[in-house]
Amino acid sequence: MITSIPLSKLVPSPLNVRKMGGQSIDDLAASIRAHGLLQNLTVAAKGGKYEVVAGGRRLRALQRIEKEDGKLPDALQDGIPCMSVLGDDAHDASLAENVVREAMHPADQFDAFHAMAERGHGVSAIAAAFGCPESAVKQRLKLAKVSPALIEAYRASRMTLETLQTFSITDDRKQQERVWKEVEHTNKEYQAENVRRRLVKSEIDFNDSDEAQFVGIEAYEAAGGFIRRDMFTKAIYLDRGLVEKLVTVKLDDMKARIKAEGWAWVEVKRDYVSVYSYQRKKSTKREATAQETAAIAALQAERAPLQERINVLQAIEDEDLQAATQDEFDQLDVQVNNIDSRIALIKDGMVNFSAKAMAASGAIIELAHNGLRIHRGLIKEADAKRAAKEKEKAKGGAAREAPESAELSNAMVERLTGYRTAALQLELATRADVALALLAWELLQSTFGVHWYLHLGSMNATPYRGADFQRLGVAADYAPIEDLFQLTEEWRGQIPEDAGDALRWVFDLPADELQNLLAICTACAFNGTFGSGAMQSQRSKRDMVEILVDRLGFDMAQHWQATVENFLGAVPKAIAIEAVTEVQGAERAKELLPLKKAEVAKRAAELLEHRFWLPAPLRISKENGRGA
Repeated sequence: MITSIPLSKLVPSPLNVRKMGGQSIDDLAASIRAHGLLQNLTVAAKGGKYEVVAGGRRLRALQRIEKEDGKLPDALQDGIPCMSVLGDDAHDASLAENVVREAMHPADQFDAFHAMAERGHGVSAIAAAFGCPESAVKQRLKLAKVSPALIEAYRASRMTLETLQTFSITDDRKQQERVWKEVEHTNKEYQAENVRRRLVKSEIDFNDSDEAQFVGIEAYEAAGGFIRRDMFTKAIYLDRGLVEKLVTVKLDDMKARIKAEGWAWVEVKRDYVSVYSYQRKKSTKREATAQETAAIAALQAERAPLQERINVLQAIEDEDLQAATQDEFDQLDVQVNNIDSRIALIKDGMVNFSAKAMAASGAIIELAHNGLRIHRGLIKEADAKRAAKEKEKAKGGAAREAPESAELSNAMVERLTGYRTAALQLELATRADVALALLAWELLQSTFGVHWYLHLGSMNATPYRGADFQRLGVAADYAPIEDLFQLTEEWRGQIPEDAGDALRWVFDLPADELQNLLAICTACAFNGTFGSGAMQSQRSKRDMVEILVDRLGFDMAQHWQATVENFLGAVPKAIAIEAVTEVQGAERAKELLPLKKAEVAKRAAELLEHRFWLPAPLRISKENGRGA
């Protein structure tokens, strides 16, 4: 029997089997305010009070309404409808209500929300009535527009909620039903993605498209573009064909403007391009104009709050909250990357080149995942080789151009620089001051985010020796390799086997010994080998090694001498004769001309012995040190 009991006489019961879960108190209170109490409470009398054995959350919602509003809804002023049970039956009644009760199917929610909207209720009114966010109401109303046939398939568990949500991308019910027939019998796990691919096959998501972000939403809409928004994934779909057309027009215009600056060539790359494979013309960086300074400052001001919010989201440790904020994080990340790209584009234009440099080099317009960049002053490898040959021809006389066969092979250049690497490793192991400076230089890239894309070793101290040198053709018994091995073995014998003991041992080393140990580690990781190519990466590494050699006061002639085995027997005859010419003069070199290659190598070794001659890859250029 149902009786009305004053709220003041109702108290929670320890017999209520529901301890957690269910709709939130705020949502339930909102529903009671809008619709009244739709289900009675179940109570058991005890000591002048009534313990609520089923409906404890409804009780808390009523108590909150009375506290916040100062009174209960009019229909409850005379008491709360309750069904009384005897104490012995209270636990069973609580269990029956909570177990037998069936939750409302989501599809029923869609229908209920849609029915209220049809009766003229707005989104805010529906949200207030059900105590849920307006965004949730909009989503449910959107789902209510999906074809009834698909909603019935969802009710029958033939499709997932995610798949149903994906169908809401379009309001065309015929298209929805056609696509459903195509994917109905596929694995449920992949249904949503299959549906999405079919519905938006001629469109692209603005958030995932470098091209779309390059064009921009405003320009796209100005060109008559239609936008389709996915309310559940935050995707923004644009017409692929129109975006591509706008990208082409914009890039062509930019290419024409860059070409007008005076460059020999301008190319457009629609993906990441390794500009470090190009040589670069020398340039100077000018001061920013007042307009550029203001533009950069405005972009940085726009970026600051976005980055601050990203930092907050990154600090979240709760996995559920991380998942809930992932969409926001992704959108902020896109915005920040876009701003960074615009700042970089302004700075790209603050570099000056001479007219002569521009006429001999070009520019690349790069549109990739990191935004738009313009790389100026680039020299293609073929152009670099041609310029080098022309320069050599212009010298004339004694500086005649060497025949093609007289050029050192890439393998030989690597072998020669391998010998020098081994010798430099030994030198670094005894020069802690330079070794630590080299280590600091390497760590600048990872510590401060500067990127030269150039390394003189692997500073996790992965040893570069043994098989690495043998692969290059460096003799296994080369003295510097053996000497460094002895140094490392002396240290190895001191290192404790236990990791904790080893850490305490390192902490307790005197400063000078710790420096020496770090020098050994840096030396073993050092790798100064490079090849013969004209690419910027090869030239840059050569320059870095030469700067290091000069700082060490290192003379490779003290560690290497040309022999038949390590050099002369493996290079063209012309190179051996040229070496003798440099050391002994042209007349002495003439006697080698009629000899066969093997004989030339043997005789050249004799003439070069103890003369401290070095092939070009082992010399230091004038701009990097003491000169050749």
